[in-house]
Amino acid sequence: MTIKKLVIKYQKAWNEQNLEKLSVLFDNKIRLKDWDIDIKGKKNVLKANKKIFDNVKKIKCIPKHTIISKNKAACEVNILVKKRKINVVDIITFNSKKKIIEIKAFKI
Repeated sequence: MTIKKLVIKYQKAWNEQNLEKLSVLFDNKIRLKDWDIDIKGKKNVLKANKKIFDNVKKIKCIPKHTIISKNKAACEVNILVKKRKINVVDIITFNSKKKIIEIKAFKI
């Protein structure tokens, strides 16, 4: 599967708030870093996503642009939280097994 298809699969699973699908995409040593957290390990990253989904029932990622370079994807997205829009760039890195090893999110 191509990196672009994997990114789309990740965004779809995230929008569905489907932790099982996210778990399949994540490497065991995944790191998630954004403006609030910096955590490592699949269990911890899934727990952080669950907390987001539990706290914000109406949250959605709307992709705007994606640039792929080798094993990385830079994704400009809008995160819709209720009626609020947050502009974000996600840098998603994949390992040789095409599992997500790192997600860095930056507000823009």
